[in-house]
Amino acid sequence: MNGRMLFLLGLSWMLMLVAGCVDDDSGNDSGGDVDTDSDTDSDTDSDTDSDTDTGQECEEPTWHDEGIVDYPVEHRLEGVWGQDTNDIFIVGGEKNDGFEVGAVLLRWQGGGQWTQSLHVEYESFRGIWGVSADELYIIADGAVLCFGGDESEVLYENTGAIWRGIWGSGAADIYVVGNVGAVATVAHFDGGSWSEEDLGSDVWLNRVWGSGAGDVFIVGDNGTLFHGAAGSWAVEVVDTGRNLEAVWGSGAGDVWAVGGDWIAYNDVGTGIILRFDGVVWQVVDDETYTVFHSVWGSGANDVYFGGEVPDEEDLEGRLWHFDGSSFAEAPRPYADFQAIWGAGANHVVGVGNGFHHEEIRHLRCD
Repeated sequence: MNGRMLFLLGLSWMLMLVAGCVDDDSGNDSGGDVDTDSDTDSDTDSDTDSDTDTGQECEEPTWHDEGIVDYPVEHRLEGVWGQDTNDIFIVGGEKNDGFEVGAVLLRWQGGGQWTQSLHVEYESFRGIWGVSADELYIIADGAVLCFGGDESEVLYENTGAIWRGIWGSGAADIYVVGNVGAVATVAHFDGGSWSEEDLGSDVWLNRVWGSGAGDVFIVGDNGTLFHGAAGSWAVEVVDTGRNLEAVWGSGAGDVWAVGGDWIAYNDVGTGIILRFDGVVWQVVDDETYTVFHSVWGSGANDVYFGGEVPDEEDLEGRLWHFDGSSFAEAPRPYADFQAIWGAGANHVVGVGNGFHHEEIRHLRCD
């Protein structure tokens, strides 16, 4: 049975409501076919902003290509979030012959190694956001799960949904975006219950980020952005002709949205970078061959953009950096940077689809 059909026998869709995240004192009530590894204490991460420290202090941090210790299989990693430099989490899917065969949760606790902490029968985890290392919210197709300690449970389920992005301003204000069938949909948790909103569009929604509880941005295909908060959304369409895949900002008046498209039959990418100044969206770059999947920064003058371009035989990852005045290409990665998160300017993690079994790119002090 497909993992997306957990807790469903013959019903077309079902909603499950749980007031809060996993209670570590309640025993292991995972709600179904969710297996945790008690030998590793784990959490996950996301491409969203969070309260972080300033990162490790060193004169010159270096980039490391990293894999998963004692786990030499290919993954597609799609989300990263951390509590600090020594507690970072990654979510994604394990691949076999190019197909996703199981959702995974990885954890970094220093020491140069990532360990697997959770493996379930969903095809893949699509994103993660957390309140703390003991209260992580993870999305899969049709489900929102909570992970804390060595326990997990499904908080909310609509098996007709494909969720693609998650962000929250706090435990009582969490947004999940995606599509239910063809309908652009937002699920929101207000601390007591979940609710869904139909945004009146069939555009594919990709990611969500906010500067605060009442200032939330959602990006989707065909240059579409939604701005507002639960129950009140304004749609903005930037005439780029390209899909927007990620959004992040240093504040309400400084927000970036990135994406792009492949030109059919030509294997050429056309990327897009947009910036919002609090009033209007402006095109920063629409001539690059890099198709962007992610954006994150430690501040307005330290922003990373991750994506990929085609080469002669395969796709190659790309990472750009903005220092407040100009863009430069960072050391070339193998992964295609589906998500980026950092604890500060000296500690950044990018994850993606590992073309050479190196799915994690990690800037850190040695």
